[in-house]
Amino acid sequence: MRQRGVVSAKSIDCSRIGKQWVEKDNVCTTHMGSVCVNSKENNAIGGLLLFSFSVKRATTVADRLMENIMRWDELMARAEARCEFCAAQGDLKSQDITPEDQVLLCPLCRGDAQAPVGHWHCLEGAAWSAHPAVQAAVWRKLGEIEDGWAADTRDMMQVDAAALARVQQADQPDVVHRDSLGMVLAHGDTVVLVKDLPVKGAGFTAKRGTAVRNISLVSDNAGHIEGRVEGQRIVILTEFVKRK
Repeated sequence: MRQRGVVSAKSIDCSRIGKQWVEKDNVCTTHMGSVCVNSKENNAIGGLLLFSFSVKRATTVADRLMENIMRWDELMARAEARCEFCAAQGDLKSQDITPEDQVLLCPLCRGDAQAPVGHWHCLEGAAWSAHPAVQAAVWRKLGEIEDGWAADTRDMMQVDAAALARVQQADQPDVVHRDSLGMVLAHGDTVVLVKDLPVKGAGFTAKRGTAVRNISLVSDNAGHIEGRVEGQRIVILTEFVKRK
């Protein structure tokens, strides 16, 4: 039941998150009913304002905001106010990797702007981060890059097992791809061909034992994956591969 009356609300400092407050009826509109400590009336009575509002709504909003502020502060401290991929400064934002993992990224690394040639080599350094969330984010991004250096870097990474499991689960498609032994395949995996496969239209045969790195899953067909063999990207039947 919603109660109304004269109560005390939690104080929220807008300046901590860089937002402007607009005073209206003694309420900071940024916080939708919570008390902003920047309010003149609030400061005049010692930092706590009493007013009529919905107890349930204001408490929920205030608690949620404080949780976000703490998370942002912790993220900025962990990243030393730099992009956790390329170490750039400015216009940084938190990006969710899984519901439990966030990283701090610049516009280029978020994909909000076109990255210049060679930009993603920054991941070769970021791959050695001590933070599980960053490790998982780098591992995922490397899996999206087709260049050989990215696959090599990914293979050398030592990713926190729990963070890796979370990101793999988050990336798991609705269609489940399995190799010839019934093992579940994931985007970016390395597989080995279990038989010679003639490649139609390419004029060569992909030999048994060939390793295919950084595979992609065909979203609408559980029996198909894509990978690069002898410099050409081809479709491969999952029944002819095994996960390495």
